[in-house]
Amino acid sequence: MEGLGAGIINDGTVLVSLGTYITSMMVGEENKLDSVAYWSNPGAVPGEYLYESSGIRRGMATVTWIKDLLGTDIVIKAHEQDMSPEDYLNKLAREVPAGCDGLYTVLHWLARPSHLHERGMMIGFNGTHKGPHMFRSVLEGIAMTMKNHAQAMCNERGIDMTNIVVSGGGSNGDLFMQIFADVFGVPAHRNVVNGSASMGAAICTAIGLKIYPSRQDAIDHMVRRKDTFEPITENVSLYKEINERVYSRINDYTDELLKISHDILYKR
Repeated sequence: MEGLGAGIINDGTVLVSLGTYITSMMVGEENKLDSVAYWSNPGAVPGEYLYESSGIRRGMATVTWIKDLLGTDIVIKAHEQDMSPEDYLNKLAREVPAGCDGLYTVLHWLARPSHLHERGMMIGFNGTHKGPHMFRSVLEGIAMTMKNHAQAMCNERGIDMTNIVVSGGGSNGDLFMQIFADVFGVPAHRNVVNGSASMGAAICTAIGLKIYPSRQDAIDHMVRRKDTFEPITENVSLYKEINERVYSRINDYTDELLKISHDILYKR
């Protein structure tokens, strides 16, 4: 439903779904049973499959976590400016440079059952980092993690990623949308109805009632794009280097220590 409601088609478009579980999706016509970087689900219409990548457990909950961690001062200052706490944090985080001055967030807030040693972490603090750096670092960590998952899916499918659609409440933040465009290096779209699953259900109803003759015809009439965020060239280059040389390799250096820590705490 969500892939259909986002209007994605088999042209290199990736849907990033921002929810408690964050994942990325694509559509196609092949049911590949031996894939490694994604799995295939039945599509919303006959002959279609939805491909889903690995994702982030407790994904958008980490944004709420950091907001709550930063305390009531944020709520009070946001109220003084007639803003929501999230909008206020986005305003502050826009002043933080891309890359957060070397502060990185690894988003293992909920360990996988097969990797119980996993832990979320922020690494790279120095004395200049403040709350907005932490907030932006969570957003960048989500974007880089999902870029890596989505890219692995595209690579295995042999398809070039051309653009992304971002759905869910988190897509309401302009800063988050720009970070996605810069990290993924492709245009990031936001639809008028960003609750894509509900739109997908409405599209299925319209097709079932023969209001529209096909999936594409229904999408053309019912899915409306709100806006598009174009990648900023210098940020694309910076995030690419950070992701490939630092962020994607953090677990290589911390995993063994976290396994030892888990053994000490839970295997006595």
